[in-house]
Amino acid sequence: MKIKSLVDFSGVPKGTTGTAERDPTYENNWKITWDDIETHGLVEGRFTKKPLADWFDDEEFKKYLVVI
Repeated sequence: MKIKSLVDFSGVPKGTTGTAERDPTYENNWKITWDDIETHGLVEGRFTKKPLADWFDDEEFKKYLVVI
């Protein structure tokens, strides 16, 4: 589902959109992959850019994000 941030986060301005999906590892957590924000990290042993992702529990999701 598509979401939008209601507040500024570190590296994520208020109003930024992203995609939310349930984290299969933790039943009450959401994985948010932000649109148009990249970070650097290792992927298969190579240093590369990848979309920025954050995790929110149900309470944080309701407090800081809105479904669009």
